[in-house]
Amino acid sequence: MGQNKAKAKLAEGKRIFGYLMPGHAPDIVEAAAEAGLDYVMMDGEHGTVEPGSIEEMVRAAEVVGVAPFARVPVNREEVILRFMDRGLVGVMIPHVSTAEDARAAVAAIKFSPHGMRGMSRGRWTLAYRGEENVFAAANRETLVICMVEDQEAIDNLDGILAVPGVDVIQIGTSDLSQSLGYPGQVRHPRVQEAVERIVRRVRSRPGPFPAVGVGGLGPANADLLKAYDGMGARFINIPLAGLLTLATRRFVQEMGG
Repeated sequence: MGQNKAKAKLAEGKRIFGYLMPGHAPDIVEAAAEAGLDYVMMDGEHGTVEPGSIEEMVRAAEVVGVAPFARVPVNREEVILRFMDRGLVGVMIPHVSTAEDARAAVAAIKFSPHGMRGMSRGRWTLAYRGEENVFAAANRETLVICMVEDQEAIDNLDGILAVPGVDVIQIGTSDLSQSLGYPGQVRHPRVQEAVERIVRRVRSRPGPFPAVGVGGLGPANADLLKAYDGMGARFINIPLAGLLTLATRRFVQEMGG
């Protein structure tokens, strides 16, 4: 794969789009490339994706040229390592609420001198064929995505943003709504106000990183996504199940069903 083209686009100040995939579906990885998406996010937190099940999807992503990312279930180095060694070039860490959480995530994802990821020469090195130093190449190309999804994270956001190596702040609107006392109400004014405040704080920092994204909003909430996009959100996660539901419903309606 060489260059992580999704990360390169973010570095240029551009947006990236990808599927959030709940389970094993290499054919959908291929469809993502056909649709012009930049990445696929395999979900190991709310989905059924595990390290042993993602290699085929990673291979498909490498073949068709989309970046293989995964959301891990917890921020623990031994869990992150098993996902990373399958060949991912991006990892999303849930519930990053403090600077210490962010530093732990970066340390688990990056090799020395930027972290302490366990060293091996497994299949992940295939992405960096021809590189003189595969460990340095992995550090350069891997995307670190930290999820901000509770009040504690908002309170500690400046500290999280100051951690070197954090590439994306992904706002988890569903869990955030629960933390704020409005579970599931992603359109509640207080939730929207909190999201807007986070987006603006991230965007106020100089340079392309960290970028900011807004998750927990499917195609049914495309108007909200578009509004946050207008504020500068550049990491656009598309929940596959919601997209299929919406597209199928529209197709059946157009057919008169």
